[in-house]
Amino acid sequence: MTRAQRRIARTVLTVAGADGFHLAAGAALVASNITDRPTRDVSVLTAEDVDVGGVADRVAAALRDEGFEVEEARRLSGRATLVVTAVGPRRSTFLVDFVRDAIAWPGETTSLGPTLSPRELAANKVLALFDRVQTRDLADLAVLAGQFPLEDMLADAEAKEPAFSRRLLAEWVRKVIASPSAEWPEGADVEALRRFGAELADSLERG
Repeated sequence: MTRAQRRIARTVLTVAGADGFHLAAGAALVASNITDRPTRDVSVLTAEDVDVGGVADRVAAALRDEGFEVEEARRLSGRATLVVTAVGPRRSTFLVDFVRDAIAWPGETTSLGPTLSPRELAANKVLALFDRVQTRDLADLAVLAGQFPLEDMLADAEAKEPAFSRRLLAEWVRKVIASPSAEWPEGADVEALRRFGAELADSLERG
């Protein structure tokens, strides 16, 4: 994460933490020292029944006070997205997502603030791969599988999402590993990730 991105994350969590928001997704994996894959987003999640749009408005005001440019990109029931730009010689833009969703396990505190637990992050990454079918999610899952038992991550994903299917995940993984090299995260060992994906798909299909 860049210095500007860390500043944004800390401000977001300082304002939104009182409403139960935790750092999630790729930025949380970085903050928890699980991966160092670059990410352009800051995603926060709460299980509390709060006005997500209202929280996003308060965060936007705080970020503007710190000198960031902020625009609202989306506002739906239980979700809001801000586009935050760090001004200066090197302008950089990040998406900040606010989501209301279930949190199954107690969170932790990192240097950036309240953060989803590694167990939650691992289960959510399995579900992200299942939902989005993206190379970055398979890359993150490969890192997580080196630190946590893969079977535990799959079982937790099943517990969180009844619609989750191991056989369908195997189909999505095979689709991901067929992606062109240019679509994989920068610096990734694409061939190693494809081997991991093929072994994962085989295992999922065997049950």
